[in-house]
Amino acid sequence: MGKKKEPRKLKTLPKRITVEFLKELGACHSEITGFEQLFPRGAVVNYANILKALRANLTVYFILEEYVKFFGFVTDKQWASYDRTIHRFDNEKDNLVQMAYTRCEKHKDIRKRTEEVEKIIDRWRVKEAKLSARLWRLAKPKVWVFDEEDGYEEE
Repeated sequence: MGKKKEPRKLKTLPKRITVEFLKELGACHSEITGFEQLFPRGAVVNYANILKALRANLTVYFILEEYVKFFGFVTDKQWASYDRTIHRFDNEKDNLVQMAYTRCEKHKDIRKRTEEVEKIIDRWRVKEAKLSARLWRLAKPKVWVFDEEDGYEEE
């Protein structure tokens, strides 16, 4: 029988998101590759880097859901508020994009439609980045221990 791994303690949110951290979370290959190209030395979690990641079509929501929510670094109420707001932003963005498509289809102006849609999506990315950075700042440390037999447990 092999040597049992030492449980991993999570005392706080990491200062930097790294490729190794994303792999631990179970991020998909394309997200990890995209992150590594954008942030080869990892990234400090702040508004500017979140916006940069969103503009590169990386999924910030995944990190927050899989890490911040799972380990209870934010309250259920804080998470529900964030989640509800992100989904509302997403619905608003989808409606605005659809209106832009409809409006520009009348005039057969593909270039204008593309520009208008990109502006809408970028405004949405700015909102999501601000909200995500705020949620990260609200996160409070807890101590969790990973045991191979029992999974994660609060210490």
